[in-house]
Amino acid sequence: GIIGRPNIGKSFMLQYCACSAYSDGNRVVLLSPEMSTGEMDLRFDTMMSAFYNYKFPNDDLIMGRIDAAKYKEWLTQLSKENRWVTMDSNHGKPFTISVIDSIVDEFQPDLLCIDSFLALRSSDTVIDKNWQTMLDIAHGLKAIAQNKKIVIIVTCQAKRMSMEEIEAKGNMPTLENVYGGDSLAQAADLLVTMSEDDKDSKIRYIAVPKRRTGGEKYTKKIKLLFDVNLGK
Repeated sequence: GIIGRPNIGKSFMLQYCACSAYSDGNRVVLLSPEMSTGEMDLRFDTMMSAFYNYKFPNDDLIMGRIDAAKYKEWLTQLSKENRWVTMDSNHGKPFTISVIDSIVDEFQPDLLCIDSFLALRSSDTVIDKNWQTMLDIAHGLKAIAQNKKIVIIVTCQAKRMSMEEIEAKGNMPTLENVYGGDSLAQAADLLVTMSEDDKDSKIRYIAVPKRRTGGEKYTKKIKLLFDVNLGK
């Protein structure tokens, strides 16, 4: 789980992890119920191309200010592979646990990335987001990961900041700040929390407050360059 407050860059962090896995030869499925495939694909081109020594700033891609020949060269190279799928809905319907299970069966990914835990549903008939349904979703995802032997990374929004927290933007969200009755925090094997720098917009901090199996937790902040426009 990747936990952070609104607009901090959880989607970018998720997609960067996905691109890193892809560049290592893994199959990736990215479910993006909050952003369109078009938006995510432009971010993909920025981030993934950086792994292959290309440079397509995201704002240039959005505005069409690119070297067309270089972009064609990149897309031609990319088209030789068929290991990435982006979906923003289930044929216009929300993603449910049963649908996600079917998607994994169909595409056989090594890594499944889901951008927004809160956008998922336990079933087509259950719409409310009470604690029990969110817990069902969290453990449904975990069952898929365990049964299919894959890794699942999912973003989840932390609660909005209080006035005291707004005055100290660098405060890291705690596990108690996770929406959904901490159901994701209960089910996840590893949780990464994110916070921003109060002065530099290209800096983020992460911590690892929960790690169920192996390795150590990192409760102290780890500083990251966060230049998402260049995919770094």
